Amino acid sequence: MRSSLPSKHVGVAHLLRVSLLGVTLSLGLAPHAHGQEYGPGEDPSVDLMRGEIVVSTNLAPGTPVEVEANEEELGVYIVDRLQMIKLAHTLGAVELRLNAEGYEPFTQQLENGMLVDAVEAQLVAVPPSVSPVWPLAVLVALCLLVGGGIFALRARRPRAPAAATNRFDRYYLDRVLGYGGIATVYLADDKKESMQVALKIMNEGLMDDVDLVRKFLREGEVLKTIAKHDPTAPVVKSLRYGREAEMPEGRPFLALEYLSGQTLRDHLKTAPPLSLRSALGVARQVCHGLAPAHAHDIWHRDVSPDNVMIVGEEDGQLQVKLIDFGVAKNEHTMVATVNSAIIGKPSYMSPEQCRGDNLDARSDLYAVGVLLYALVTGAPPFVGRDPVLVMQQHRLDPVPPLPEDLPEEFKTFVMTLLEKEADKRPASAEAVIATIEELEAAEKTQPYRSARAS
Repeated sequence: MRSSLPSKHVGVAHLLRVSLLGVTLSLGLAPHAHGQEYGPGEDPSVDLMRGEIVVSTNLAPGTPVEVEANEEELGVYIVDRLQMIKLAHTLGAVELRLNAEGYEPFTQQLENGMLVDAVEAQLVAVPPSVSPVWPLAVLVALCLLVGGGIFALRARRPRAPAAATNRFDRYYLDRVLGYGGIATVYLADDKKESMQVALKIMNEGLMDDVDLVRKFLREGEVLKTIAKHDPTAPVVKSLRYGREAEMPEGRPFLALEYLSGQTLRDHLKTAPPLSLRSALGVARQVCHGLAPAHAHDIWHRDVSPDNVMIVGEEDGQLQVKLIDFGVAKNEHTMVATVNSAIIGKPSYMSPEQCRGDNLDARSDLYAVGVLLYALVTGAPPFVGRDPVLVMQQHRLDPVPPLPEDLPEEFKTFVMTLLEKEADKRPASAEAVIATIEELEAAEKTQPYRSARAS
């Protein structure tokens, strides 16, 4: 199974190989059968943009690991200094198998392709074999154990790597929460503040891009600005950002408030569409998160169920926070926190965003309209496996009508948010909040689908 390439090139070669396999599967083995309804958190049009598995291990950095996917040999990967292996994703069901010398094989089944599949692989060390010609030695060893040699037994157990390998700046890394092209996010312990944080660390290979580093760190500035404007805004908090050890050559990082809940997308995969009351409540909270950002001419540009985190429940209603301002853009500086390309998930993008035009607050409010549509029907108005076609539908096609039995006021409100021309939409998040509160008041006096699960 050993590759003839030098070890430092093996991962790259097989990464490309798996990437091609992932595209093939995405075209030929779609995870959704023909005619199956897509959930509001499942956007099939972005499948071609998915594709990574992050494996966190208990192996020491530098350990070679042979990797197989669906019994196909992918090659030898080297565990990095953060005890991880990063692979391209093969969409659909994947059986992942890891083999490391001195350890039992590790196998895990991944059911569906996600943007990131995070796998925790705890490999079990193979105990050393005992030759039958050594019975006396075994007997002696057992006697020593009984006589107080219990520490010898402990010494034979697989040990976790030294804690120093799991440390970054003042944080101790626990596990991977997510991984993307720009950064890896870890659950980490901040020993100084005695709290857990979501630590986003920029990928090492991008550190030479000065402009990208500046944009990466700017997410921390954006979140600080929002918190200063409205400390109660339902937006994830930025706790600290900068460079490792405050050194000019240190890796850029962003320590965020750790939210232990699940995304709205994950919730909707197993739950039915929300009740009208719950959907309005979620949209209102999202707009409360957008309002202070818009007050500083900062547009989120990626409002979708993936970026709405459920943090609790109150009076039977979901409590949420808006996350990931990593693609936000400031109108005055014209600086995006990641890049200036067309950004967003096609099913939640406004017509002007699909065209690559300059954006304002009304683009985010269009996405709120898509979110409301999806929450009460089970899917966004436009979905498909071709992202270009979905973007074209946002620009040109009429929005499919909402169910007839929904209140007329609600349907009119959502369709106004989904107007093709930005000038015909509400002008601000505050205006949307005011309308939602009116609809919520009407819902209290004459409940719609009040018995429906939320």
